[in-house]
Amino acid sequence: MTHQPRTHELDAAFAAATAGDTIELGAGVYRTQGNFAAGERRGWCQMAAGVRLVGIGSGRTIIRLSPDVRTTILASRRDHDWNVLWADANASIAGVTLDANYRELPDCHVGGARFHGRFELDDLRIVGLRGAWHDDRTLTKEIEVFGISSCGNTGGSVVRTVTIADVAPSSYVTGIFMGSTEEVREESTVSDCIVQLGEGNQCGYSANRRVSFWNCSSTGGRYGFYNDTGPVREVTLDQCDLSGSHAAVSLIATAPDAVRAPVRILRSRLHSCRGVEVWDRTGTAIEADVLVDSCDMDVDYISAVSNSGEARVLVQNCVIAARAKAFRTSSSPPAVLSFNRRPDGTPGVDVFQEQVS
Repeated sequence: MTHQPRTHELDAAFAAATAGDTIELGAGVYRTQGNFAAGERRGWCQMAAGVRLVGIGSGRTIIRLSPDVRTTILASRRDHDWNVLWADANASIAGVTLDANYRELPDCHVGGARFHGRFELDDLRIVGLRGAWHDDRTLTKEIEVFGISSCGNTGGSVVRTVTIADVAPSSYVTGIFMGSTEEVREESTVSDCIVQLGEGNQCGYSANRRVSFWNCSSTGGRYGFYNDTGPVREVTLDQCDLSGSHAAVSLIATAPDAVRAPVRILRSRLHSCRGVEVWDRTGTAIEADVLVDSCDMDVDYISAVSNSGEARVLVQNCVIAARAKAFRTSSSPPAVLSFNRRPDGTPGVDVFQEQVS
């Protein structure tokens, strides 16, 4: 069945659509109550499993969180991150903008889209996000909000041409988190995406298991790619442009076996204070190989390793800034640097300094 709601009827269309249905949207601004519209009875999911949502282009079809939902948010769990849209497994969204509308919703913290299971996205723009750091004394905890987040059996998800921009400055916002807490059968792919953050935001991308990022960029924020939640296994960043005020890529272990399988960073541009850092936050041994191959590293530190395990960072065939050093704690293995060169083309492998603390 095809549903073609008017701009004030979107939530009713979400409620009526079932697996195999399509919701078609035209040009204009469609108002929604966000996942509040679904209610606890439906597990806060507006879109049922297997529903398609199709607009006529992210520049012309806009789904905006209604300002009148503020009363509901403030009367419920204000320290919880709500979203413009929650969707069940095998959801598909194309050709729309999701606007969390932070300017019209003061004191509210709202993300973009959350998926429970496999999903597909194409030509999606997400704006108006706001999270909260611990310095907000009116809250009981930090609130991280995501442009896109997912959980469950997400293997085989496809994300194409997503842009995340215009987020609240100095707030706890992450662009795209390809999470998976259950078994993964297929690789998920993220391609041709842009995350534009500002000073004080968190990171562009994060992932757990079997995810490949291709031709994606992240500017602003603290990190380009970051993960301290769940395992990081078989993640590839290929031809990506990653920046961050602290690190381009940061992997932090907070639980046993958190970072184990290879993480590959290929043919990418890394520009930050640190290129790649691997940290063991709680004394959990990290056993991981991080390969950085054929990258442009405009960094102060090539790698920063601090752990009690066997994390290995291999940097090869890269162009590395003349000022760059390597850093590690005294108990950590050194990074392996081979066949690298300076921006002027001269070999650099034998002149990089290592700082040990």
